[in-house]
Amino acid sequence: MNRREMLFSIGGCIAASTLRAPAWAIESVISENTSLGIDDFSYNIRSRAEQAGYTPKVTHDPLTFLKYCHSVGAGGLQCVIGRRDKAYAKELRAYVEDNDLFIEDSVWLGGKVDLERFEAGVRSVKAAGARAIRGFCGGRRYEQFDKREQFDEFAVRSWKTIESVAPIVEKHRIPLAIENHKDWLIPHMLEMLKRISNEYVGVCIDNGNSFSLLENPMDTVKAYAPWAHSVHLKDMAVCEYEDGFLLADVVFGEGTLDLPKIVK
Repeated sequence: MNRREMLFSIGGCIAASTLRAPAWAIESVISENTSLGIDDFSYNIRSRAEQAGYTPKVTHDPLTFLKYCHSVGAGGLQCVIGRRDKAYAKELRAYVEDNDLFIEDSVWLGGKVDLERFEAGVRSVKAAGARAIRGFCGGRRYEQFDKREQFDEFAVRSWKTIESVAPIVEKHRIPLAIENHKDWLIPHMLEMLKRISNEYVGVCIDNGNSFSLLENPMDTVKAYAPWAHSVHLKDMAVCEYEDGFLLADVVFGEGTLDLPKIVK
């Protein structure tokens, strides 16, 4: 069975189960005012439009973006916060606490990092009230690598970086959530997490990403749930294409994933 046949096999099984959970059932997952937050990547098209001057800026600054998310009914925001001065961190934290919201930082870990700079960022986001740091290594293996050796080098480099920052997040008692970013298969991710063996290093579970690596989304969720520090919740659809297949994030309830079961 090739990659395409496998993907449609998985998708077909999930689609059949989703018939028992139609779009209206997703009302049990999300409402107009929700505790679900927004990940900044979901606004990447708007962000580019802002940079080009086509629309007012709301995504360029964490506090401004958080206020916007709050205005549309979201319960929080995951974005790049990074190093901020004490006054800004204090203002951000005050808005989070006054409005019963949450905020999470986001950081790239795909290569060697400046540990002093990283720790300064951790201090800053902790002061701002962030409840976790989502880490991503960026290795979408089917897009970035032509050979297995290239991915292996990326994997070693990335996990060395994660091991180097683990003592810092433990010191400051803030969880680091490594996303399954269309890079790690379940056995590889779990092997490395167990090797690091740090309660502050876990997973940002993206319930759709590993679909592209031919892993069943429910297997992904069940495997990573005990390690979860953060979640990217999405629905996904797949369709045929003469050069392979098309896979995309879609509106909740319009894809093939059984979201109520995943959330539960």
